[in-house]
Amino acid sequence: MLFGYHMHVIRVDGNDVLAVYEATRQARKIAVEQNQPVLIEAMSYRLAAHSSSDDPSGYRSKDEEEVWRAKDPLLRLQKWLLKKQWWSEEEEATQQETLRREVLETMKRAEKRSSPPLESLISDVYADVTPALQRQFDQLKRHIRRYPDAYPAEQRRWT
Repeated sequence: MLFGYHMHVIRVDGNDVLAVYEATRQARKIAVEQNQPVLIEAMSYRLAAHSSSDDPSGYRSKDEEEVWRAKDPLLRLQKWLLKKQWWSEEEEATQQETLRREVLETMKRAEKRSSPPLESLISDVYADVTPALQRQFDQLKRHIRRYPDAYPAEQRRWT
């Protein structure tokens, strides 16, 4: 209890989509009906590395990762839907192919569009660009001018 105030806490298996939905439903009910805050603690596991320079093998085993891969929320939901016969392997394959084509078509369209002006990186941050932000922007332009071969020709025109 903090300052005489109790906060509801719901702990849930964050890798179980249906459990998270139910916890969220309960939290909303408490918030709306009792006008009180609710904290949902979703217990989960990060399979991916912290960053591209991180090597998780230094602090966890392959066996540990495999245990958690089996608890993947998407795979768990997929298995549940298959078991209920609300989804099929055929529907999955069809949907995957449809989405793959849609992503490729969208990427092709996006690649044809010209890049926005470099100034758009900072023009929508503040009504008036701060001196610190302007210095960072100028530093970026100098960097692009210094290493032009590291940037596509279209982006080199920014400087």
